[in-house]
Amino acid sequence: MLSLTDAQLAAALKTASQEGAYEYLLLKNAYQAGIYSRPKSGAEWEEIGAGDLDAAAVAQLKPLLATNRVFAADIEGAIAAFDVALCTPMPIKLTQLKEWQAARDAATKGRKGEVDRATEFEVASLAAWRCQMEGCGEPLRDHFSAGRRANYGYLAHIVASSPSGPRGDPATSAALATVAENIMLLCDKCHRLIDRVAPDSYCADRLRAMREQNIVEVNRLLGTLRFPAARAIVIGGNIEGQNVGFNLRAVEQAMWGRKLRLADHTPLRFMSNSSNASVSTQAHYWQTLFHSLGMEIPALRNQLGGNADGTAAAAQIAVFPTHVMSVLVLAGRLIGNSTTVHLFQPNRNAAPDALGERWAWPSSERKSVDPQRFRVEADPPSGAKEAVLLVYLTAVLPDCELPVEGLPTVRIVADEPSHMAIGGQPDLDLLAVKIDEALRLLQDTWRVDRIHCVLIAPASACVLFGQKLQARHHTPVRLYERERASAGSQQKAAFVPTIDIFPDQVNLPNSSSSISII
Repeated sequence: MLSLTDAQLAAALKTASQEGAYEYLLLKNAYQAGIYSRPKSGAEWEEIGAGDLDAAAVAQLKPLLATNRVFAADIEGAIAAFDVALCTPMPIKLTQLKEWQAARDAATKGRKGEVDRATEFEVASLAAWRCQMEGCGEPLRDHFSAGRRANYGYLAHIVASSPSGPRGDPATSAALATVAENIMLLCDKCHRLIDRVAPDSYCADRLRAMREQNIVEVNRLLGTLRFPAARAIVIGGNIEGQNVGFNLRAVEQAMWGRKLRLADHTPLRFMSNSSNASVSTQAHYWQTLFHSLGMEIPALRNQLGGNADGTAAAAQIAVFPTHVMSVLVLAGRLIGNSTTVHLFQPNRNAAPDALGERWAWPSSERKSVDPQRFRVEADPPSGAKEAVLLVYLTAVLPDCELPVEGLPTVRIVADEPSHMAIGGQPDLDLLAVKIDEALRLLQDTWRVDRIHCVLIAPASACVLFGQKLQARHHTPVRLYERERASAGSQQKAAFVPTIDIFPDQVNLPNSSSSISII
């Protein structure tokens, strides 16, 4: 049987009348009524619904009560489990219905004064003065004003204080009536839901577990106030025509997992791009991006280092990267290491209930890492003025697919390349060491004038690589992205140059477009 609120019962009664219902049956226990109808005497009763029979539904029943077209039967136990064919309906008057309502109210609201102020305060404070119903959280602080008693209707008993109430127990109801562990803080809507609308759906065990989980969650949420604040930077835009969603709640939860709290409820979005500029190898993409960068770089500087207008420098930064590789590397170069930076890695296989959803480290997060998990491999030096740097963490490419041939090459390779190559902070720490090693080899030992770079790596690794390209690393780096393959093509698309990163500027290859980054 459908569980309905008072307003829903009223609407259902009106609909039943319009569809030809003539007689009505109220099947009632101590705290709930189920309503049935039939088109004529002797016909089978048809369900309308069960729930909170109150003012609105009674208003629909009044004219029917006056013409003796409403019958009633009293039962014990759940209405949904009772076979209506077994009852003996008797006509009911409005006065009798109101008497039942009064008894029902007493059974579901309890006895005023049985919960003392100390218990009221304990229940409300454990709930942070909010409704403890799962998914509600309605603030109820105003109903606990200093100097006056709480609205008793907000203190809901798990085991009813009356043995005849929902979840009542003749053996324990009286003893548990004043015990804080048996009382939940609920808003009026949720209190009615568990006691009148759908009491059979909310057994004592379910409510007890809900209360305990709520207290744990409240303590965890309030505990985050102790965490240091960090400003969130979202490096996110449409990627190759695919929209990238951003869930603020998931970001906050992921930060809690790192013992951080969000400093601003509006994270800085950096290098966003619209759907008509979302394919990184289209001719107009980088021109459009360069135009945006001219406006976005100053905003990022304000976030990172403060500004003359009094904007405070960010003590800690939380970076959430979801963009193409070249953009992530450039963002890392701009963010640098001038402040504490926390990199988050999107995890496409995150469990649905993971705290932080796709921004949480895998449940098997590595707490330590084999020093050989990432290794640096290098060709013999040839004296060439240009070289190639390949970062292979997600996959390894055949040499025939690379954009540059005949140059000495340095590789940073994972022992088991996969999209899970970055599975925890120790992986990022080790990768940082290997990137430094590779750059020293290219710049200090080989002393090349240009580095051609292809990264096949997770998003956080791309940002980390960019962080390493600070001004002291003077060698220009050219980044490459793979073009999109044409529809139906069986061949891998070629890599094309996207941006050149210099110590003081970023350039568009084979053009005069340039933007200062210092």
